[in-house]
Amino acid sequence: METRNEVYLEFAVTRLKEIFRIMLSKGPVLPDLRISNAIISEMNTALFVIAFLNWAISPRSIAHDLMRVLARVGIYVMDQTVDFVVDSLCRRREARDAVLLWAHFWCLNFLFPLMDRQTPKTETDFSHKIRLLRYLATQRDSNRCIVTGVHDIFSAGSLEPSGVLTPVHIIPARIQDNQVAKHLIQIFTGGRIPPSRLSPENIDTCDNILMLSTSISTTFEQYRWSIKPELQRNITFSDSAASRSSNSNSNSNRNRNTYNYTLAKVSMHQVQPIHLIPPSHSQLHFSTGPEGHLFKDPDPILFALHFSLAQILDATQAGRIILELQHAEWRFLVRKRGLVEPGYDPAAVVVFVRNLSRDYMKRTLDWAVEPGELVRGRDEEVQRLAAGGVLSM
Repeated sequence: METRNEVYLEFAVTRLKEIFRIMLSKGPVLPDLRISNAIISEMNTALFVIAFLNWAISPRSIAHDLMRVLARVGIYVMDQTVDFVVDSLCRRREARDAVLLWAHFWCLNFLFPLMDRQTPKTETDFSHKIRLLRYLATQRDSNRCIVTGVHDIFSAGSLEPSGVLTPVHIIPARIQDNQVAKHLIQIFTGGRIPPSRLSPENIDTCDNILMLSTSISTTFEQYRWSIKPELQRNITFSDSAASRSSNSNSNSNRNRNTYNYTLAKVSMHQVQPIHLIPPSHSQLHFSTGPEGHLFKDPDPILFALHFSLAQILDATQAGRIILELQHAEWRFLVRKRGLVEPGYDPAAVVVFVRNLSRDYMKRTLDWAVEPGELVRGRDEEVQRLAAGGVLSM
């Protein structure tokens, strides 16, 4: 049975959606959300709020957080009429600024860190952990990509499709360094992912790792497609994990939830189609190896977070904009540091940056159908790099 507070917050979610849909229909009343002066792209603030209310794992927690901010400027969503709140947002600059600052805070401290796939700052043995996790995940899933069915090139049989597999964190390992982001994840999930779940000892584990074909791993990290967990039913497992059967006579039986996993193509602009293992269609299966039962399956709540993020990043175009900003920052670092460090052979630096640039742009900057000016500008940049003009960047 739901408590009074839960029912109250459910009404708050519905009311906030109505308010911001009206604001969206009024055109550019709310200022657009610009995350950096380094790029010109902006997001619609009303659409940003609606996306969070639609796709958060706990919309009630998001509604509570937004109402707390609005209350500071005298807007009480549940005590005032929808028309009054809309009118206040239209007339009062401090009310609009409160919404804009809320959206800006969540974008920079929640979306940004969850798109950061760099090595954790505090990890000294990260490469060793990745090697171990790679081994565990390949043993769990029969040395193959669970989406495409491609087998690891080093273990594939003569008649099996083979390719290069890479270990991918469902949720970036670097989030362990960011206390603010972990707190916001706790709010976003309604407490289902507490900060302790994202600590170094809990995030670099088998239940946060997939082995994916390199043809689709980057787009998964960019949240352009996801894996959606769907609760099936409660079942009882016996101690014999290998049998995977129920045993009503065992005193150690325990109830567990079981999930179906389906492929979710989020972005309308896929770079390449994702070919699934026939005849499973969109159904994905883990722990198919001979000893798969000995290893942890991916955590459904981490998949749920990845799926929710993918929906928000696509609905708001924040994913494309964040990648655009990451590219701008990368170019700045190349100009600022990469070509002027003492002790480097200039010719070697040019070749290194040229190759890195091609790979980065090919794997990262093809998020969606881009404006013609951006496409032409990037093509010109590739030509300059190919001609050895990196030093003029």
